[in-house]
Amino acid sequence: MNKKGLSAVVASLLIVLITIAAVLLVWNVVKKNLETSGGQLSKADCLKIDVGIDSCTAAGVVVLSYNGGNVSKVVVTLENSTAVNNATILTASNLPVLGSKKTVTISGVSAATKSSVTAFLIGSDGTEIACGVVSETTCA
Repeated sequence: MNKKGLSAVVASLLIVLITIAAVLLVWNVVKKNLETSGGQLSKADCLKIDVGIDSCTAAGVVVLSYNGGNVSKVVVTLENSTAVNNATILTASNLPVLGSKKTVTISGVSAATKSSVTAFLIGSDGTEIACGVVSETTCA
């Protein structure tokens, strides 16, 4: 009898080894992509930020509310009709207590027409991420 093929055991063993090698190759590519995009995943935390402007006066008095999010700082900006901007920075320790309000007075702007809040957080890689304007209102 002339046997020219592989036995079933050897063929099964080769298929298992090729499958394991393919899984390891795919895992190395996926792992590398996950490691390099780790800092970008923190940007999703910006969606959890809830810092709002409850009121704003032309004299520069802004009432902020803080209802959630891992904020490292917020920048409160006032603008008037001549595009004069003035801002104040509140770090995490100066923010209102979660679920409460805080009154902030910003000097240097007369007849403020608009107020905005820009939030920042610290990413998983330790860098500061600007989440952009999270609240904006017209001053009365």
